[in-house]
Amino acid sequence: EGFLRRIAVGQDLKQGQLPRVTVPMWDAMAVVATGPANVEFQLIRNKQFLPSEFEVVANLRCDRLEMEQVGGDILDNLYNQGLDSIMVKEDKLWKASADLTVGVVNPLNYIGGQLTPQILATIRQGVTDWNLPASTALISNDFWADIIGNADFAQMLDPVTKYDLAMNGELGTLVGLNLLTDGFRQPNQKVLNRGEIYVVSTPEHHGCFSDRGGVRSEPTTGADMGNTTRGWLMSELLSWTLANPRSVSKGRRV
Repeated sequence: EGFLRRIAVGQDLKQGQLPRVTVPMWDAMAVVATGPANVEFQLIRNKQFLPSEFEVVANLRCDRLEMEQVGGDILDNLYNQGLDSIMVKEDKLWKASADLTVGVVNPLNYIGGQLTPQILATIRQGVTDWNLPASTALISNDFWADIIGNADFAQMLDPVTKYDLAMNGELGTLVGLNLLTDGFRQPNQKVLNRGEIYVVSTPEHHGCFSDRGGVRSEPTTGADMGNTTRGWLMSELLSWTLANPRSVSKGRRV
């Protein structure tokens, strides 16, 4: 459900392996030979990154009194909250790296007033101008009102999509972009600030993350420390590389 795992290429590492990200360079050039000729070879080298791994940890507990009063589902609830917190931390890592790319190659696009198809196309052009496909738009919750209430967007939507938008409040694709938002998450799980929008290229042109089997969970107890708490220690080993700053373009409402 997280942003990072949906817009980046995943790499599952085994014990003894180290994360390595290879970025192919499309530099090959052909020549025209009008007669017999010896053509010198062109040496193609790919970029390689060796990212550092780190741990993402969530240590959650509740006391016995809480478990007795609330009921047996509280430990399941705690487990799901731990998964959510790790997802949010992954997404914040992506957002921090995406914000660092602003101004490196693609400038920040300022949005005055409502979001329109022309503004969305301008932000999208920050990616496509580098001959990269633009596949995903991450939009903050306040832009949904612009999409629903803007007549220009309504003209671009087919009747089936309009029906889904009216019935479910969700919109899958617009201007060739898959729309993702954290607007339906709990307040403490939101990653995007109000008025922020990111357009991202396809995963193979954007970035890569690695993990070692996903999230590992261990049941914990406070008996050894003299208390009656129980809960979960959840962790994952992760690395993250945003290898191509040209693959993300950001807009912000002023």
